[in-house]
Amino acid sequence: MTATGYLKLNTRQKQAILLAFQSGEECRAIPKLVGVSGRSVSRVLAEFGVNTKRKNRYTLNENYFDKIDTPVKSYLLGLMAADGCVTDKNYIVLESVDRELVELSAILMEMVVHIPIKVEVAE
Repeated sequence: MTATGYLKLNTRQKQAILLAFQSGEECRAIPKLVGVSGRSVSRVLAEFGVNTKRKNRYTLNENYFDKIDTPVKSYLLGLMAADGCVTDKNYIVLESVDRELVELSAILMEMVVHIPIKVEVAE
């Protein structure tokens, strides 16, 4: 069976590619699952706005700060403004020595993410 190229994909195949990716399948495994070319997978995911180049993909409630209606949201927004940033590649960075605070922030924003720990040794 020949893999289907991008220009010949139908809507069902494109949705199958997106669903496979969202279900956690690796990009290199999707062509065999769906019966398409590897390049087709890349193009379809790009068409849906999926950044496959990010090493650490995560999801979060992007509307969390739309309405600042609780003291906790106010505090967290202030914390992000003071000790955090959003990088040019759309990563959320919050540096703190208080791991529990970082983990609580992730829970509040409904983030599904691995939180890396960076240990610095004082000289």
